Amino acid sequence: MSFRLQGLQKGDVVTAEFVEQVDGNHFILSFGGQLIRVQDDSRRQRAVGSKVNLRVVSVNPLRFQMNERRGRLDRHC
Repeated sequence: MSFRLQGLQKGDVVTAEFVEQVDGNHFILSFGGQLIRVQDDSRRQRAVGSKVNLRVVSVNPLRFQMNERRGRLDRHC
């Protein structure tokens, strides 16, 4: 795990870039040049190169929740 990922705290929001869809709900994201694999149960289609916001929900083990903008309100998926 890179130093940048180790410095995260619960509640932090980071932006990652969508790289590849592995299967129905697993994706590869680039976070500061480091590739991470995530599970997304929302089934939303994402375009290569699109940005996603991730909120840190746990640091040990490191877990994220995707944050999405939907109109005027934020929705946590």
